[in-house]
Amino acid sequence: MKCQSAFLYLLLIAPLMVLSILTPDAQAASGSWVGSASSVRLFTPGRLVQSAPIAPSSSLSPDARIHSISWRFAPPPGQPSLEAWLCQGERCFSLPTARGTSQALAGSNPNQPLFFVFRLPQDARAPKPVLVQGLQVIVNYRSISPGFPKG
Repeated sequence: MKCQSAFLYLLLIAPLMVLSILTPDAQAASGSWVGSASSVRLFTPGRLVQSAPIAPSSSLSPDARIHSISWRFAPPPGQPSLEAWLCQGERCFSLPTARGTSQALAGSNPNQPLFFVFRLPQDARAPKPVLVQGLQVIVNYRSISPGFPKG
């Protein structure tokens, strides 16, 4: 009986152990960072106004990639509608509402700063400058780094 057990062990278990030693594990890590920027004032219809950059407070793994971004900003009530974008470098996507979530920058580096861009439409008639407050982003990221062989 001991001989059969040893044979079954060698036949079934040993190949799995060899594979586990030779095949590195992939360890997925995920997280998020939250950032905000100071308020911006819009004076002139049609003119783009950019917020200060928003970046993580500490450096993330170089292999981390954005999964999704949530945003929010607070335009004053009763003011003309705004056009808004969220950007990273040259890549921007339109923000259809004052708060939401998007995967438009999925795959991008979460270490790179983001910024908001706002514009009053050309036909807007604002009696005074429009103050946009509460600029905030939540960046959800994932990192997949190869593990070390077990042994």
